[in-house]
Amino acid sequence: MRFYLLLLLPFFLFACGADPAPEATSEYDVQLFCEAMSDTDQTGIFAVYAVVDENKVKISTLPACQTISVKEQSHAAVPKNALQAVISADGSAIYVAAQEDKLAFYLAKKEQKTLIAQFVEGRYQFGF
Repeated sequence: MRFYLLLLLPFFLFACGADPAPEATSEYDVQLFCEAMSDTDQTGIFAVYAVVDENKVKISTLPACQTISVKEQSHAAVPKNALQAVISADGSAIYVAAQEDKLAFYLAKKEQKTLIAQFVEGRYQFGF
């Protein structure tokens, strides 16, 4: 009988442990994705679209772009607080991060990042 209790002890200790830290959340439903600029896809240039609360807009173009899961994959140009990201064949990335009452979209190349768009109060803003 003691043997069975010893086998169950780790289960009870693990089950009674502290809850894991909650993940960062955003009040927005945000997505980034890439679409080929032409049907033949011979140009290798992709449009990067942002969708926030069903508002879709093209925010940039990148060569050979793909969406990555920021929770499952890390990329040198994408910070850990990113909500969504797309990466390019040339090593650059576009990512979105929540900042106070807005979403900020950045183009990151190596160690340099540039704000390319914001989503504030239901509207996209460009031209910084």
